[in-house]
Amino acid sequence: MKKERPEHGLQIEFREKMVGLFIVITMGLALGILVFIGRGQHWFKKKTTFYTYFNEGYNLKPGAQVKIFNTWIGFVEQMELTRENRVKITIKIFENDAAKIRADSIATVDSPTIIGSEFIAITPGSPEKPAIPKGGIIKSKA
Repeated sequence: MKKERPEHGLQIEFREKMVGLFIVITMGLALGILVFIGRGQHWFKKKTTFYTYFNEGYNLKPGAQVKIFNTWIGFVEQMELTRENRVKITIKIFENDAAKIRADSIATVDSPTIIGSEFIAITPGSPEKPAIPKGGIIKSKA
């Protein structure tokens, strides 16, 4: 005699459970990899906006690094030409490094080698001077 299965609505077979488990594990691994990469690229760090102006673009591009003493503290977010024909650069600085930028700090464009990418180098300024507030302008030098 043949046993009949009771009908209790949808029944999930073993193969369907394995496919579902595979999909959940794959999505979990993808999310883990994304978080790992994001932390390495500082995607989740809080950032503070500053501005600086140059007479020319010096071959800078959005995404260029911003450094103090050759240590990466932020990046160039945007560049635009002003009505006065100056280049306004929007800089994002990691929030825990923003206090190092003082009223006498100076931004310059630097290049590590002939074939390296340009970056903005900022002198930290004196500890006696006040920190530049969020959204403030960092003085620049050609």
